[in-house]
Amino acid sequence: MATVVLIVEGDPMCAKISLLYAVNSFQSALSGRRKLEVDLQTLLQEHEELQAELRGSTDKAKKASCELARVGEELRLEQEHSLHLERVKKGLEAQVKEMSSRLDEAEQTVLKGGKKIIQKLEGKVKELEMELDSEQKRHAETGYSTPHPRLVRSPSSVGSEGQGEKILNDDNESVSSLIPAYLDSLKKLMID
Repeated sequence: MATVVLIVEGDPMCAKISLLYAVNSFQSALSGRRKLEVDLQTLLQEHEELQAELRGSTDKAKKASCELARVGEELRLEQEHSLHLERVKKGLEAQVKEMSSRLDEAEQTVLKGGKKIIQKLEGKVKELEMELDSEQKRHAETGYSTPHPRLVRSPSSVGSEGQGEKILNDDNESVSSLIPAYLDSLKKLMID
């Protein structure tokens, strides 16, 4: 807004108008300057506020970065721990599987061994039955009779540490009738 003022020498009215015009221009420039100063102050305040916000944001960003690093480290440690637990779990599962197969093998071995023992005992019982039959035949041929009844342990007392003995007469029961019961009790003992 530059205004050219012509001052005419000799004309006081023109000089007054020029002066008024110059004063008016000066006041206008002063008010523009004041307005610019106010705008400058406002801008400086906004600049300070923005600087403070920037500092706050920077601090928050640093804190967030530290927190992120801490959480990342915790996550890494948890992942390592999880992998370790997974390896331990697989190892334990393998051990359980191995122990289960070994237990199955042991059970099979025990069953086979028990069956073998039962077979041996059955063979022994058959031998004893045959011996008994031959002895009974021999005694029947000779006509020899025993004056006293035999003492024979009953199958119910097998394994009960001799809690009682049953006296059997030749007339009531024969020893051969006790053998199957004796075998059954042996089988029960083997299974238990």
